[in-house]
This record gives sequence, C-alpha cells and structure tokens, in this order.
Amino acid sequence: MLSIIMVSRFVLLYLVFSWFTAGVCVCSAQGQQTGAAGASGGTTAGRTAGMARQNAGLIAVRVKPAEPTCIAATAAGSADGELSSLPEIVFSRGSALICVRHADGRTEELKSRYSEGNFSRDGKEAAYWLPEKGELHVVLIATGSDELVEAIPGGKLQAMSWSGNGRKLAYSVNGATPEGIRVIDLDTGKRSISGVKFTGGSATLDPEYLLAAGIDGIHRIRLSDGHDDLVAAMPYAIRAGYSQSGNLLGILTVAPGEDEPPVADDDTPDCRGGSFALVVDEKRTGRMQQIAFPAGFNSVLDYEFSADDQTVAVTFGADSCDYPGDSARVYMVALATMRLTPVSPTERLSVQAHWSPNGKIIVYQDYTGSDSPLMAFELATGKIIRLTNPGQMGPDSFLGWR
Repeated sequence: MLSIIMVSRFVLLYLVFSWFTAGVCVCSAQGQQTGAAGASGGTTAGRTAGMARQNAGLIAVRVKPAEPTCIAATAAGSADGELSSLPEIVFSRGSALICVRHADGRTEELKSRYSEGNFSRDGKEAAYWLPEKGELHVVLIATGSDELVEAIPGGKLQAMSWSGNGRKLAYSVNGATPEGIRVIDLDTGKRSISGVKFTGGSATLDPEYLLAAGIDGIHRIRLSDGHDDLVAAMPYAIRAGYSQSGNLLGILTVAPGEDEPPVADDDTPDCRGGSFALVVDEKRTGRMQQIAFPAGFNSVLDYEFSADDQTVAVTFGADSCDYPGDSARVYMVALATMRLTPVSPTERLSVQAHWSPNGKIIVYQDYTGSDSPLMAFELATGKIIRLTNPGQMGPDSFLGWR
C-alpha cells in the first residue's frame, strides 16, 4: 500500500512539472498513439481506460512548434463567378510572413521585404525600408527586380506614401540631412526635398502635400512651397484622408459628447481611447455630413471610399479598452442617401475594409478568433467567402493588391 501511494505522488508531481514545461506533453504509450491519430501539428496527450493503473507507462514527448507558412492547412474559398476578377492580394500573416493570395485561392510566401501600406496604387510596385542599413528600396512585383532609392545610415523611417495616379514616392526619415520630406519621381528620376516636416502619426503624407490635424482643423500643406491651407475647420479632428479622385475628404473627429471626460462611478481610471465619428466633406459641392452610427455602435474604427466616390466602407465599433473591443462590424454607406448596408455578420468582429479595384468586392479581416482570416463580401450577391486560412499563425492583414 505504501509503495502505491509513493508512486501516485510521484506521478502527480511529474504531471504538475510537465504543465510548466514548454513544448512537453505527458502521454502513455497507448494514449500517445490515440491522440496523434486525430491531431495535426504535433503530439497531444492521450488518456486511455485503466491509465491510472498503468502510470509506469508515462513518457514525456517534446512538441515541436509548427513552422510559419503562407500555405494554409486547408483550402480557402477559390475565386469563382464574380470573384474571378478579384486581383491577387498581398497580406501579412502574423508578424513574420508576407504572403500573396492568387486568384485561384492558392497562397504562397513572398520572399521580398515589403512594408505594410507601401504598395503602389496599381499594385505593381512596393517600397520598403531596411532599418539595419537605413535604405529605401522599390521592388517591381512581377519580376522581383530591386532598386535602391536612397541610403540614410542611422535614419529612422517616419512615413512613406505613393501618389494616387503616378510613380511618385514621398518619404520622411528622422535623422536625414537635410531635414524635410523627400519626393522622388521614379519615371524621371527627379528628386526634391521639401522644407515641410512630417508632424507625426496623425498626418497623411502624399507626394504633393501633407495633410495634418491642427488645433483649428485639417491643414493641407503643399510640399513644393510650404503653402498652408485650412481645408476643414474642425477643432476636434484627429486624422483625415482624401478619396482617390480627391473630391471627398474623410475626417475622423471626436464624436459628439466625447470632448469631455466620462464621469466615473468610482476612482477606477478610464482606459478607453475615446470614440470617433466620420465626417465626409465633398469639395465639389461644399457639402459636409457626418455618418450616422448604427444601433449599438458609437465609434468609427476605419473607413475607405469606393473609387467612384459613391460609397464608403466603414468599420463601426464601440469605445473599449482593447482593439477592436466587444463589437466591430463593417457597413457600406451610400453617400447620396446615407443608407447603411451591413457587410459582415452581426456575430463576428470585422475590421479593415478594402474595396477591390473594380468596386464589386469588399475584403475585410475577421478578427473574431485566434486565426483572423481575410474575408470577401460580394456586392452583387451578398455572398461572403473566406479567402485565407491562417490557423494559429494569424492574423492575416491586408497590405495591397497585386
């Protein structure tokens, strides 16, 4: 009896130790076979009838973490029907991979070092920064040919942006001499350095101008001569951006009633970042209108205008201490009527909506689970198709079209 008690205590201590050992599971020989038969990506612990009577058969098995890959474990939805016109999508997977989704649904890794948000409007080129060398590169997607644009050793990239209708690239580097926003025309090779300085994360950089939020509203500063225009007098504006045509200016501003701190019931600090509204300023007519919130939402997380300026895709959320909070849903808003049409399901967390170049599809990120795949909403049918399957290697985040 004493020996049985001692063995049981030894087994209990062994199990407790194994729980705190990374990558190690405790299995019986029979249980290991049973668990492995239904598992993927490693060995799992199995338990068989009578295992308590066979403690001597316990063994420790080190589980090797799955290697990051762009190839999905299961096939995602293939492009068919209207989706056959969906271009290839470049996206990041987790923090380690840059991937491309082909039109037929296959995914593979891109070997170049692209940076988020630095794809040209037509998706044919990408600009990226090598921080260890202080180098700016432009790569041609189709051939992989790589061009060194400028080397600024010790410099730190602040912002970079492509022109909407050409091959101009604007960038700001902290530590560069002389200071100022740099612009290069890749067609002609012409370079210029503006005396205008990048003001921070709230500013939008373009090869022609800097769009920045000031205490009195949104300023548009021309890079060629530094001329400053107040384009929207909104004291609580935090960020702004133009549509592709330049006729619509989307402005994120503090939502009504949020300019005063909320009243707390106790001394607990409020960790929310505040709620924001989207105001659309139509430059041609001078009309300015705020997008109404759907029921249950009080903040705008992100937005993107369609190429024809008729509709804006908006992610609505509720102010929260984390991103994207407990509720986040993508809607289409028809600017002529202000009619809201849901894009993503009500029970999911959905963010970062992007229009396809032909305006027929909206791609967004499903942020609900640990995998966070990319999804596609087809406007003509209302059909939702899963585009990627990252599994535990997600999230998958949209970078650009190719």
